[in-house]
Amino acid sequence: MRKTLSLLLTFAVLVTCITGCRKHKKGYDELLSPYTFDADQEMETISEEDGVKSVYFHRGELKIYGEIYMPAGEGVFPTIVITGGSGAGIYDYQDYAKAYAEKGYVTVLYEGVGAVLGGMSDGKQVDHTLLSHAADLESVLHALQKLDYVDNNNIYLWAHSAGGVSAGFVACKNPDMIAGLVLLEPRFMLNEEMKELFPNPKKITASVCPRDMGVEACRELCEYNIYDMLSDYKGDVLLFVGTRSLGPGGSMPQEFSKADEKFSSCELMTIDGADHGFKGPAANAVIESSIPFLEQQVEKRASSTSGN
Repeated sequence: MRKTLSLLLTFAVLVTCITGCRKHKKGYDELLSPYTFDADQEMETISEEDGVKSVYFHRGELKIYGEIYMPAGEGVFPTIVITGGSGAGIYDYQDYAKAYAEKGYVTVLYEGVGAVLGGMSDGKQVDHTLLSHAADLESVLHALQKLDYVDNNNIYLWAHSAGGVSAGFVACKNPDMIAGLVLLEPRFMLNEEMKELFPNPKKITASVCPRDMGVEACRELCEYNIYDMLSDYKGDVLLFVGTRSLGPGGSMPQEFSKADEKFSSCELMTIDGADHGFKGPAANAVIESSIPFLEQQVEKRASSTSGN
């Protein structure tokens, strides 16, 4: 009897997981449907100085400010797109962009619509959500694919904190577009944290939302769980965790182990002495540790292409 009950419970869990994953798999476009997006829109260059292009990407009529850090020389280069954490601006990640460009990677920084208070993109912070940021990232990617110096076979997403949720969503939605992921303590646990705060999303009002979040952002986080989607991305993932960081909200390291298990191919790497910000020596450690991973991905894809 106990064995039969155990088998029934196991079957129920599997059915729940499979149906949940299928629901999200079918619903990627539906989830982004509130956010106007046109894959044919092109990038607009504002200025260029010392190997850095200041640009606007576009999502519908909304402008997304970005900076593109170019490697030395001419050619077609592997490309890294950096998605920052909640409220973080381009300037928080410029040292990373410069370092990757010096290593031969076109490196793109951008501010999502409304993502940064007083930022250079259109939109209000209260209207920014993780899914609107995912739509912004898709807009950036489609515009980049039209550039003659971007290697479309080697586009990598690099994301920090809450930006990892948006980047993870885009990678799972477009697995063939993304050659690999580099994640710094992605806040995949936000869904669980928000459901504890707001058991009934329909009752969320502006008065109870966190200072930098609107009602829609809070409801989204309650309703969609990135963990259900991660297995849809089959590429390689490098996930960094700092030894001095419990993460915002006191999240524990096992939350990152959970992400490690959900991805099809993930390496979990610990940076000694790093807190959640990954600044200074921790940033250098991330760069030094991620370059071999990126080089390996580029080589792997080159071998795959030459073998066809």
